[in-house]
Amino acid sequence: MASTQERSKLLTIRALIICKSGFDNEDTVVSWIEKYKGKFDQGWDKVREETLARQKELGIVPAHSEITEARKASIGSTIL
Repeated sequence: MASTQERSKLLTIRALIICKSGFDNEDTVVSWIEKYKGKFDQGWDKVREETLARQKELGIVPAHSEITEARKASIGSTIL
């Protein structure tokens, strides 16, 4: 059986692996920024309208679908 110190080291290593597993190097972030630069400059509301129109054209949502009202969040609040 492993000693307390050995188990502690293993838990620390596991925690580091788990925390880092969702992240890649900074080059990936830069490539995503470059890839999507300018694609959302029209603003969130306009992107929602365009997405709904595209979904209607493709038949993903019914033609009579409407955009729901966006909920406004204040600083420090949570939307569930």
